[in-house]
Amino acid sequence: MEFQQDQVPAPPPLSLNATEELSPRPPFFWIRASLNQGFGGDTLTLMVAWMAFTGISGAAWAWHLRSLSGWSALPNHWGDRLTARDVWELGVNGDWDRNPIGLITAVIACLSMVWVLWAGWRLQARTVDLPSRLGPWVWGLVDALLLAPSLVLPLAGALAILEWLGNTGIQGLGWMALVGTPLLQATTFSAFMMLWWFSRLGRAQGLSGGIRGYGRHLGRGFLRLWMHPVQWFLLLFGSAALRAMLGFGALLIGWRWGGGTTARVWSLLLMELMAAALGAWILGALLRLCALFWRHDERVRDVKKQLHETYPGERVLEQS
Repeated sequence: MEFQQDQVPAPPPLSLNATEELSPRPPFFWIRASLNQGFGGDTLTLMVAWMAFTGISGAAWAWHLRSLSGWSALPNHWGDRLTARDVWELGVNGDWDRNPIGLITAVIACLSMVWVLWAGWRLQARTVDLPSRLGPWVWGLVDALLLAPSLVLPLAGALAILEWLGNTGIQGLGWMALVGTPLLQATTFSAFMMLWWFSRLGRAQGLSGGIRGYGRHLGRGFLRLWMHPVQWFLLLFGSAALRAMLGFGALLIGWRWGGGTTARVWSLLLMELMAAALGAWILGALLRLCALFWRHDERVRDVKKQLHETYPGERVLEQS
């Protein structure tokens, strides 16, 4: 049977799945690879930095409170239940309103957090063989702030739903709202951090094309997060919940254990440091996962762009 000229079938669409390397991969695909690189030098640096932020700044704050009152109740009364009057007395007569944190505590906390953020950036850049320079680190944060409004509306809607559930008077829904609200806020903050992670990696690779290239850079950062909203939400929410459970778990164990001796207080600090180290390891795995996903997605998008330029008018499939 012969086809007329206008009946010739259209050529099949070009597929990015022609090779395994160019097949698009969702975030979940990179979980195993990020976990397999578990305890490198950069991961250990991140863990030490987070332990410094938790331990040194916490100890400095405790020392500051002790200097305000002239004594410390931590060794003797840690684990005791506080009444409403005790809390009121601490708030009114504890000089918290005059100097609640202390200058030294604030300086140590800020320096430790900068160390944590820089250690995370170095870990991420080395994962994909990019230089960890200061410029992409700073300007990537500016890009993330430009993309941040995309997170405000979903957060506001979810918080409104949780507030409505909490006001129904049902005890289970009330607890869901109480626990879910801070976890949702932490998840949203993690999503903002991920926008920063994507943006600084793109800048470290280099931007070209002027205004159009910068718009493409922002657009890719936005799409990388919102093309996989469910998987990213589960990863971010799960990591935030795990880190919160580690911290509050150590605090709860120490609270139930009680004080009474200096050794128990030091044991509490050790448990908090261990929880901080495990939380930093989880954060490091998430940073590596983000970097691996970014590198592959960048490669796929560049190849797709080249296919569109080479074969104008042809369809390019991302999934077979």
